[in-house]
Amino acid sequence: MREQWLRFRSVLMGLLVVMACLWSIGLQQSATASERIPVPPFVDDPAVIGSWRSVDFVSSIDQFIPGQKKWKGDLYLEGIVFFRDGIGSGSWRWSKGYVWDNKEKNVGKYEFSDRGQYLFLEWINDDVIVRGDKPSYYVLERGKFRGESADTPSNNVSGRGEVGDFSERDRALNFVLANCGCALLSIAISVPLVLRKVPMNIWYGFRIKKAFMSDELWYDINAYGGKQMILGSLGMIAASIGSLLLVNASGSPITGALTSPLLTVWPLCLFTIIAIVRTLIYAARK
Repeated sequence: MREQWLRFRSVLMGLLVVMACLWSIGLQQSATASERIPVPPFVDDPAVIGSWRSVDFVSSIDQFIPGQKKWKGDLYLEGIVFFRDGIGSGSWRWSKGYVWDNKEKNVGKYEFSDRGQYLFLEWINDDVIVRGDKPSYYVLERGKFRGESADTPSNNVSGRGEVGDFSERDRALNFVLANCGCALLSIAISVPLVLRKVPMNIWYGFRIKKAFMSDELWYDINAYGGKQMILGSLGMIAASIGSLLLVNASGSPITGALTSPLLTVWPLCLFTIIAIVRTLIYAARK
């Protein structure tokens, strides 16, 4: 029994070390990516004032060729209207050389090309902020666009379509829904085990050597394991919702780590591992 306990403890420690490493990687990525450009003070730029419609979406400015659209799908950003005093259509705000969404505060740069005919807008989304990817660019030209209904800053004409710009809150919500779905599925699978409705088999349940020694041990171990899985699933739901509550628009390293692609499954991994290890320890003491 002591050898089994040492084996269980070694496996648990190894898994915790792996999870700690993943957490550290997520923090480092988020800390690097979260060094955003601060919102600049207003500096006028008469050259940018007016309506600009999107014509392309490219990975670099050099990739754009007038008349040859690189992006094959619909453009998320239909266009922007730049008004005076740093106000833009919808929630857009601007200062000379910079533009940002007033809700997310993701500041991107803009620059002109071909004698001011085209405007290149640096697109700052979660791929850039959280993962540290190089930003792509929207290419805009002067002219009205569909969705521009009036010359007032209050109209939200920022865009639609397939080039998504999911905020940290959107990403966190998706991660919470995925984890809660897994937790509910785990509960549904565990209930028959707790009710001792699953006979000894090689497919369904905690199929460890000790459980196959007798029907009594099978039902005892699986009933205990089912309870632990249910408790773990409830913990998974609570941790996922708690992570969502920590997400805010500031883009802090902790927030980025919680929504990093590497770490979106941490509640699933953590609470499942705890439930399994507790069940193995229970079985070893029977």
